[in-house]
Amino acid sequence: ASVKIKRRTRFLSNIIPVGPLMGLLGTVLGILNMFNGMIESQINRFDHVAGGINKALITTQTGLIIAIPAYFILTLVKQKRKSTDCVAARLRLPRHTGDR
Repeated sequence: ASVKIKRRTRFLSNIIPVGPLMGLLGTVLGILNMFNGMIESQINRFDHVAGGINKALITTQTGLIIAIPAYFILTLVKQKRKSTDCVAARLRLPRHTGDR
């Protein structure tokens, strides 16, 4: 069980920083798309601006939706592991060294 917990903790630790970075990447790509659309088309600029902003906001939102719950789950898993380790330590009996 301890190995599974460590593996899941490691996975969550990797997901947390990646989510917002993916959102940031999507934001940058959406804004670049918006500016490219504005440069290429003099007609109906608002559609390109709105489309780029829409993509940027969706990817930012997705990154945060991934990262925020993962952070809370990681915190809970670490707390459970710590409390389990404390209980296990209390259950261990002192070793008899045989110094009688």
